[in-house]
Amino acid sequence: MDDKPSRAQRMAKQLETDKGRLIAQGVLPVETAHKQVKAADKETPEQRAKRRAAVAKLRSFFD
Repeated sequence: MDDKPSRAQRMAKQLETDKGRLIAQGVLPVETAHKQVKAADKETPEQRAKRRAAVAKLRSFFD
């Protein structure tokens, strides 16, 4: 299982190869083909604070 891609990786690769066809059929809008979605844009201030605290705690293990 070391070199096998995960299901999500296989689906992403398939979507990447089919993106042109899906745009032509109208399944995907053209603007989503170039848009990058970032999880940080959807985080609330509370979620950011929790994430920062968790990252700081993880960093303490390396020190």
